[in-house]
Amino acid sequence: MLGLCAFFASAQYPVIDITCLFQQNNQDRLKIGNDIVAALKNYGYFIAIGAIISEDRQGKQIQAAKRLFAETSDEEKENHKMSIKNHTNFARGFIRFGSESGLSSIFEPKEAFSHGNPDTRNSSNPLESVNVWPENINQTLKMTIESVFFDHTFVVNEIVNVLSEVLSIEFDDVFDYSGSISLMRLFHYLALPDSDTTKHLGSSAHTDWGFLTSILGDSGGLQVYHDGWVDVPAIKGSIIINAGDFLGLITKNLIHAPIHRVLAPSTVDRFSYVLFHYPKYNFRLATLNHATRNDEAVICNDDTSNNLVFNTLTDHNFNENELFGDIIVKKWQQVYRLNE
Repeated sequence: MLGLCAFFASAQYPVIDITCLFQQNNQDRLKIGNDIVAALKNYGYFIAIGAIISEDRQGKQIQAAKRLFAETSDEEKENHKMSIKNHTNFARGFIRFGSESGLSSIFEPKEAFSHGNPDTRNSSNPLESVNVWPENINQTLKMTIESVFFDHTFVVNEIVNVLSEVLSIEFDDVFDYSGSISLMRLFHYLALPDSDTTKHLGSSAHTDWGFLTSILGDSGGLQVYHDGWVDVPAIKGSIIINAGDFLGLITKNLIHAPIHRVLAPSTVDRFSYVLFHYPKYNFRLATLNHATRNDEAVICNDDTSNNLVFNTLTDHNFNENELFGDIIVKKWQQVYRLNE
């Protein structure tokens, strides 16, 4: 439905056509911006349709993710695995099966590949380290995977711009429009028949730490906590946009980061791209007025969390005088479950 902008509200999930954000002088721009704010306020996320990313392009990107995992041997994955300690390849490379989990009580049957902006290199911080690819990777395959990073960065930048207009908040000194420290994860969720959600999840319940998160998946499995666990459908040609904890802080909790999880598939493996869009590395959270999370007490009574505190941005001995980037480095270290 290109050329139009619309907000489709339902009792379950919000869908917003954001086409007009990419059209000059479109009078519906601020209306859609207000719809986005309403969705992020009430749900914490929305499903973006009508963007510049075609179904055909997304299909090729999903196939590239499948090929990366299928065509890379276990030996190559081990030799090019991600580090959480080494500054030169921090959060870059393959994440081996079962090596990450947001909650220590939950096993996550998945593997992943992590990379950042291929155009940025900065030895002063680990979030701009060198991407680690298999040595003999097909270059067309690599470029297709990298295209997701640039596609999603382009879309999210426009969403941030309209949020700035609607909320009257200047983000230029806060948000990293270049995506220099943003991290992309390709996830391969392995099928697990008859999985028990109290023991096994594709991704355990959590909130995202950053500004916004964009998601492209090949099938359903994502659930958001909204008066109970709600399935978020995988609509062809769409991307899912989640608010992060940082966006909640900077909007004084007007917008909230949704607590969400991913179910382990029962019959067919699932693949997805998840891009975490971050503020600038050197931003100090001490400049923000912190707001309390009202939904955390509710979700802590569900069947998977066992009353544990979630790995959100401002928990785990949070020090507001630290740089945002330094906090994120610690966060990624906390969810890694294997000794390095």
